[in-house]
Amino acid sequence: MTYQAQLFQCCREGDLQKAQFLHEEKDVDLNLRDIWDSSPLYYACLCGHFELVEYLLQNGAKCVENSFDGERCLYGALTNDIKNLIKNWKQVHTRGLRRERHYDMMRSLLDKGSFYDVIMNVHGRQFKVHRYILSARSEYFADAFSNKWKNVDEVNISHHAVTADAFACLLQYLYTGRMDIQCDMVGQVKRLAKNCRLDLLHQEIIKVELRVDELVRLKPQMKKRVKVFSIEGEVCMSVFRDDLRKLVDHVIPPSLHDWVEDGILPFTKMWRETLLFPDVCFNIDNHLFLGHKAIFCACSDYFTALFEDHFLENSFHSGTRVLPMITLTHISPQIFKNVVVSMYSDEVEFTSMDTAYETMCTSHMLLFHGLTRRCGQILGQHLDESNLFPLLEVARNFDLPKLEDMCAMYMAKRNNVLNKMHD
Repeated sequence: MTYQAQLFQCCREGDLQKAQFLHEEKDVDLNLRDIWDSSPLYYACLCGHFELVEYLLQNGAKCVENSFDGERCLYGALTNDIKNLIKNWKQVHTRGLRRERHYDMMRSLLDKGSFYDVIMNVHGRQFKVHRYILSARSEYFADAFSNKWKNVDEVNISHHAVTADAFACLLQYLYTGRMDIQCDMVGQVKRLAKNCRLDLLHQEIIKVELRVDELVRLKPQMKKRVKVFSIEGEVCMSVFRDDLRKLVDHVIPPSLHDWVEDGILPFTKMWRETLLFPDVCFNIDNHLFLGHKAIFCACSDYFTALFEDHFLENSFHSGTRVLPMITLTHISPQIFKNVVVSMYSDEVEFTSMDTAYETMCTSHMLLFHGLTRRCGQILGQHLDESNLFPLLEVARNFDLPKLEDMCAMYMAKRNNVLNKMHD
């Protein structure tokens, strides 16, 4: 049984300790859904497990007032105590108290527009956005930015069918893979998704409409209460990750790809020079990474300070653009590739423990703390008697409390063996 399936089971059974273990030790998302589109919180409410409901809420289980999920949990609650808890609960963070680094980063890029390269003006409301994100996520935008909107700094949209609020919802989906929609805007967003060739989003909106209609049919009073519903889930996030992975595949130089050499496929050079829309070049041992300042600065204060300094002496010509080129020494191209993959797609790829350790050292030097912690967790999954004490020292030197806890737990379990080793 997968960890996700175990979480659903323990929420039905009221096993608080098991839920804590799965969430805190195995990093299982509390807002995942099963094949019936139900969340762990819904089952905990339905089965009447008050303490478990309270724990889920405190750790970020989504339960927003007047939303589809929130109202479903409220009306499914078995006891009045749980109903009152849900009614009085104030959601501190719609994505939960437990930080989601990659979501927070992408949401920040959307909200702040750092290093934006185009303005979308929709009926007078301006959105500062990034061409490379919109192009990676939508075939429509990729085509538009390479043709009719090519070299345009501001795009004006005045069509009566496109409202600013609906466009804002669309941007939320493109940047984060998730979307919150007011019920009275569903038709506008659905039409916009279809016009932008976002077939999955269009289908997901239709599915949510059907779920809401079914809920209202069973409980008519819900029609007045449900004002917002969310588009999210593993299918949307899988497509989101795939789209960002396609983007990072073109940030990484072809020389570091096993699957293609530069020029073999016709889109390789075209992507790197046009649809990628880079604004900085990193030279790592003569391997050129064409990247985006917004992503690097959002992940690391090291790069923020680097870009603020004006000592960049070299440049790189990409198509018609001249990019600042930064040469980083004492970093291998393969390790920098791991850093870039994590920044863009929130994935980690290691071929060995040594690679994971070297990546951790590099990410620590670059102040990319999220990757440092991820590397520590991966190293902790390969604990044995031969590396326990070295990894314990690593945990303390790099300030990795979770890795230190994993070492302590392993030490406690293998206490007898360790005593024999050190007699």
